[in-house]
Amino acid sequence: MPPRALREGLDYYSGQASKHLARVRLSHLIALDAVEAGVQQVAGGFPELVAKATIGASSVDDKVREGFHEVHLIALKANFELYLNRLLVVIGTDDVATYLTRTNRNLRLKGGELASLIGGPLDDPIVRLELIDRIVPAHDLDDLVALFKRLGVGVQQSVDQRNPTWSQIRVAFAVRHLIEHRDGRVDARFKKAVGNGRWLRSSWGERDSIDSIAKVRMKAVDVERTYDSMQAAVEQIGVALKKWLAANQK
Repeated sequence: MPPRALREGLDYYSGQASKHLARVRLSHLIALDAVEAGVQQVAGGFPELVAKATIGASSVDDKVREGFHEVHLIALKANFELYLNRLLVVIGTDDVATYLTRTNRNLRLKGGELASLIGGPLDDPIVRLELIDRIVPAHDLDDLVALFKRLGVGVQQSVDQRNPTWSQIRVAFAVRHLIEHRDGRVDARFKKAVGNGRWLRSSWGERDSIDSIAKVRMKAVDVERTYDSMQAAVEQIGVALKKWLAANQK
């Protein structure tokens, strides 16, 4: 892939990420406006949906409001993860040999050895894309960031753990996992994931001590701050990629 095409591919996915994150945030704001107007009034024509969305709730509006916070946090997480995945696929497809050399020791291959995955010559762009697409993890923030590091891309410097932007993102990912798998109930694994000061530098940590809560609750500010942090991270990662491209110009 010519340098210009590589740069355009990386810029494209950065733009897509920014756009999709903004759409999620816009959807969240529209949803909250609907709650303020009254769920029963706005969604009165969909009683079955309202009933299913508020099972066991003492307050329909409160239950729907918190549910909107949760589903939009999940959507932000999915879009940010996809953004990192697509960047790595573009980089890997550009130079498969270097990619494999630098990452082979830590690959998580599905369905057999590397040779069986190739299934054709590496000078075939379709084969390269298929191979790299199967190598790059589809999710897991730690794995994705670690892969950037092994490739020599300075993303890990842009997302320093002490940076409040990155702390918010890391805690958001951990909260998403807690919501989906433990109904928000705090456990030792969660405390470890948000340790090293990350919790204190997040919107959640600004209102609650990690040792004082049994269950993590979502507020509008959590979605807002996560959105702002992810948009900032997209910009920071874009700068890091430009530096990497300049240093590795062919």
